[in-house]
Amino acid sequence: MKSLLNQVKHGGNFLSDKEKQELLRRSQDSVNSNERRLAMSINPDIDGFVVGVQYSAVGDDRSCNFCSIHHGEALRLNDLRITDNTPPIHLGCRCIWSPVTKLEVKKKKFRFKWTNIEKPDFSLLTL
Repeated sequence: MKSLLNQVKHGGNFLSDKEKQELLRRSQDSVNSNERRLAMSINPDIDGFVVGVQYSAVGDDRSCNFCSIHHGEALRLNDLRITDNTPPIHLGCRCIWSPVTKLEVKKKKFRFKWTNIEKPDFSLLTL
């Protein structure tokens, strides 16, 4: 990822060292946060209370096409696509996995859906 940062431009300019460090820190925080969310969701102590995860994008003009399209879509916990689609999807990605409980599925008649679209280039930047 660090090598990608040397190629990224924002507003026509390369990122400063400070901007690169901040972006790396934010990206690592996002990785850690989403890994913890997944670990909590599959925790055997909650015995199947969480049955899936829902992709949650910020949904503003800085959201990329991939994140905007997947906002609100969900995968069951046993779906192998979770690993490949766990945020951050690109540099500066602000998306998260939100747990989907079995109660939500019953109450809202929740639908698990995932649109197959191509991921953005990881060097896509959202500041």
